[in-house]
Amino acid sequence: MKTQKEEKEILLNIMYNGGYLQSENQNIGHEVINLFQSDNGNNYIYVLPYGNMAAKHNGKIETILLVKRHNASILEILAKAEGLEQIINISKDRPSCEKDIHQKQIQYIDDNNIRYGGKLLYEIMKENEGVETGFYVTFKADKIIRPKERIFITNIKENKRCYYLKLPAFAKQSPKMYISNIQNSDAYKALNKIIKDKTLWNRNKDKKQVSTKPKKTSDHNFIDIIRKDYDELTYSNLFQYIFTANKELFKDFSKNVLGIKFNDNYTVERERANIDLLIYDNKSVVVIENKIKSNINGVFYDGENIEKTQLDKYHEYVEDNFTQNPKKAYFVFTPNYNIISLNKYDKNKLYKLIKYSEIYEFFEQYRKNHSKECKEIPYFEEFLYALHKHTLDTDNRNDIEAELRFIKAILSVKN
Repeated sequence: MKTQKEEKEILLNIMYNGGYLQSENQNIGHEVINLFQSDNGNNYIYVLPYGNMAAKHNGKIETILLVKRHNASILEILAKAEGLEQIINISKDRPSCEKDIHQKQIQYIDDNNIRYGGKLLYEIMKENEGVETGFYVTFKADKIIRPKERIFITNIKENKRCYYLKLPAFAKQSPKMYISNIQNSDAYKALNKIIKDKTLWNRNKDKKQVSTKPKKTSDHNFIDIIRKDYDELTYSNLFQYIFTANKELFKDFSKNVLGIKFNDNYTVERERANIDLLIYDNKSVVVIENKIKSNINGVFYDGENIEKTQLDKYHEYVEDNFTQNPKKAYFVFTPNYNIISLNKYDKNKLYKLIKYSEIYEFFEQYRKNHSKECKEIPYFEEFLYALHKHTLDTDNRNDIEAELRFIKAILSVKN
């Protein structure tokens, strides 16, 4: 008689999504504890978004992968949590028992002396929204292991820089995904292979603990204040503003970064034929597609049912409408952490990928060489600041912000 296969699951715990951290108060992202040992040397895991799981997953989780989102199709694995003990069979199937579970969690924290920086976990989190019925820990883990080098996973098969998972998509709204050996067998096997591959992981478990020495926070500017620091339209508008604010600056940028020479009578347009930036004079035309966290999109079909993307559409528009311009060039601007591969697109040989680090380095050097001229450009410093955070290899603003708030709350309780 054939026995039913036991279901096992790998949980992708998608951390630092940002919404909770970006609220008006100083909420601490509960997941901040996932990558710190408590003062007594134990590891505890908070499963997003509320510390709970549906009852059907109780007892099935083998490994938790702590991940962060790079874009809609790429996740980075920050660590793996193994040797799991589920604290309480938490479920929202019975909402009326939340207060009871909350009290049991407080008792568990007291009984096990779960402290960070000398203070009990529920003391640190006491100012958070919803703390009256909130959960604090979901699992205890024997060990947290970090990768030797960065590990990326994707659901796009053509992206050769990442490990491929056969999934229709990563969760867009939910910050967790359950990968089952029955429901998602191919993806489960691929993840399990990563987890078991010793060459990918450090030999020793991670023992990082919270340091309560105050850290200097980075200065914020108006881009942060209005919460547009990841908004593609905002950055495209900034590029248009800077490119038109000083003609000599732009011509120098175009010559040294884009490899195109413009005369003084150039024009910079936004959203003409949906092109982020269309720049032209009587000889040259430049198309710039600006991406922050998104990838190439806008797939459509022409009259002959040929599959195309927005890149094809922009190329066709320029070819049809700028027939007198002998020089045409196409670019994609993107942050360093956003992994975009142009190889799979029909017009990949026409488009050149330019990272924000290269753009930032040009403007930083230009400022050093032409400080007086740059001071006369309003908001030039803010423009540089806005660029800089996207020059990093990982988008780490939210995890840094979460850690800073965690430390601030510990110090507040101590005082």
